Amino acid sequence: MRILLLLLQKFKLIYNKANKKKGFFKMDFSIWLGLLPAIIIFIYGIENFSKEIQHAAGTHFNQVIKWATKGPLRATFFGALITAIIQSSAATTIIAMGLVNSGLINFSQSIGLIFGANIGTTITSQLVALNLIIYAPIFIILGFILSLLKTKYNIFGKPIFYLGLLLFALNLVSISVTPLKNDLQLMELLAYTSIPLVGILVGFIVTNLFQSSSVTTGLLVVMSQTGLIGLDQAIPIIFGANIGTTVLSLVVSSRMDTFAKRAAVTHFLFNFIGVIIFIPFLNYLVGFVNQIGGSPAQQVANAHLFFNLVSTLILLVFINYFKIFVEKIVPTKEKEIVLSAKNLVDLDEKKPIEIFAAVIKEFNNSIESLIEMLNESKNILTNPTQNNLRLIKLDAFVEYLYDETKKVLFPVSKKKLSKEDGQQVIFLTRSSKISSEIGKIIRKISNIILLSKENEVDFSIEAKQDIEECLSILSANLILVKNNYPNFTEKILSEMHKNDQELRTNINQGYKNYFSRLSEGKAAHGSTFVEVLDLIQDIGSKISELRKMPR
Repeated sequence: MRILLLLLQKFKLIYNKANKKKGFFKMDFSIWLGLLPAIIIFIYGIENFSKEIQHAAGTHFNQVIKWATKGPLRATFFGALITAIIQSSAATTIIAMGLVNSGLINFSQSIGLIFGANIGTTITSQLVALNLIIYAPIFIILGFILSLLKTKYNIFGKPIFYLGLLLFALNLVSISVTPLKNDLQLMELLAYTSIPLVGILVGFIVTNLFQSSSVTTGLLVVMSQTGLIGLDQAIPIIFGANIGTTVLSLVVSSRMDTFAKRAAVTHFLFNFIGVIIFIPFLNYLVGFVNQIGGSPAQQVANAHLFFNLVSTLILLVFINYFKIFVEKIVPTKEKEIVLSAKNLVDLDEKKPIEIFAAVIKEFNNSIESLIEMLNESKNILTNPTQNNLRLIKLDAFVEYLYDETKKVLFPVSKKKLSKEDGQQVIFLTRSSKISSEIGKIIRKISNIILLSKENEVDFSIEAKQDIEECLSILSANLILVKNNYPNFTEKILSEMHKNDQELRTNINQGYKNYFSRLSEGKAAHGSTFVEVLDLIQDIGSKISELRKMPR
């Protein structure tokens, strides 16, 4: 804090001097007129380059990441590769969070991907340091021509164009900042960034203003190239940029589930811990990079690469402890939902009876998810702050299992089967479809409840009790299905039939209670409550269909 106060006093002193003579505050307006648009074009170029690369990859992008996260080393390698291509560690991290949030990968799989993203993001500074900016016009022209051609390669036109644009913008930045090195007041102020805390703060602020650490490091390389900033000043700013780039993922994660939040915290902790590790060895890092040699621009780019590479290698060694640490910071008792059907793998050479057994296991997983969805609906009904994020993910899981079941049973149906096996294929396919339909209905119920809260037309206490009782009966029947499917004994069928009768009685009583409250002016006009009861009745009918199917 004392350093910051001294810095502010020094800044005020420089400002007063600059007012007495032409300093960097009153320099030629043409310099700023050239610099600011160049920075804007660079930001625009790097953002659109990332988007166009993802667009070119299409739906395969998510599939590649899912495959690439099988093991921390592979995930780290592909995290670096993907980020090097799309030029945004924040984008890679947010994609990883999205995959965790949707259940395509689990939290553990996302860690290596996030680690690798920090290595991949160093490519921008390396491209600038290698003076590839002189080839910017070639990339722009080539990209423009490719995008006009009616060939399968025109999809790469825009990414190449935007790569050229961002390199061209950096060249404009380089030309614009060159005169600034003659401004003594500015050079005196920039000298303070060699103080670690000041440099980190500057890097953090600049990165959040531009929403990109690649922009910050790219500008640092250009500034070092023109002599505006030294290596000892650039490295602390790089540290701050690494921490600053995590803010966006933390903000985005606020609307995601707990496991996606863990991925966002992983991004922050990885970068923060890396900075903490290197701060005591800052002078050694400067000396090491100087020994490697190269131009000032190459030295800054090398420092950026070395810092991220070593941080990644250190934390990879302790990745299991790191994972446990994150789980303690973001705790949850919930079981992570991942779209996976382990029982339906490698069944090509199996006999029909073995395939049916595997399908039944996954069907029971679907029923278990539906039971949890009903419980989530009750929580949404009674808890004013409860959201339906987990319920949506459970619904997606049930739908996924239905799709996977169809993929497994369709080839079986093409084989020569006995009459009994043929009926089993129909029975299991229909059962899986019913579970999917029930999931969609439960999701509708949760949406209606949430919408009523948003419109400030909440259900009455009596209405909530009626809905809760009906949902509990549905849960009881689904538990019986899960524990006994597909071999229902007469005792179980009788118990389920009894629950059906109780459900019908409760629904009818719910209608009577509602119209009674309505006539007394104690209930709001509208069909929301009636709609929920109708949907509950639909679920009851679907469950009845399961128990009435031929066994």
